[in-house]
Amino acid sequence: MRLAIDLRSLMEVGEKISGVQNYVLNLAEQLERHSAIEPLFFYNNFKTPAFPKELHLQHPIIKSRIPNKIFNLLIQTGWPKFENLYGDFDVLWMPDLRPFAIKPKTKLVLAVHDLSSVIHPEFYSLRRRIWHRLLNYKKSFKRADLIFAVSEY
Repeated sequence: MRLAIDLRSLMEVGEKISGVQNYVLNLAEQLERHSAIEPLFFYNNFKTPAFPKELHLQHPIIKSRIPNKIFNLLIQTGWPKFENLYGDFDVLWMPDLRPFAIKPKTKLVLAVHDLSSVIHPEFYSLRRRIWHRLLNYKKSFKRADLIFAVSEY
């Protein structure tokens, strides 16, 4: 099985690794050890990102170089499909909620860490509230074949 894993959340490196980044790092490392899975790691960024130093992958990482704001806008329209950018795969694993566009036959696995932006939007700036609204959680959840809720929040 060819499993595509979105590494975009790893590009937001600060002084410390976030919980989501720790989740993605461990997930990627474990998936590389699984013999029945052929991992396809990918990200999008016009510039070369600063991934965490803890990221050690044996498989290559595929990237597209579309500027992120344009990329996210295009993905919202359903084009381009990830398979057209990164090659065919059977399942897309989104380790956090981000814009995506995949072919109808492709399976989708989502990890949902929390829905604080929905439950408590008052804690988010206007810009972040708009971003979370554009993510269209309901549409993503309906499209998903499997959802992992990794917290009660």
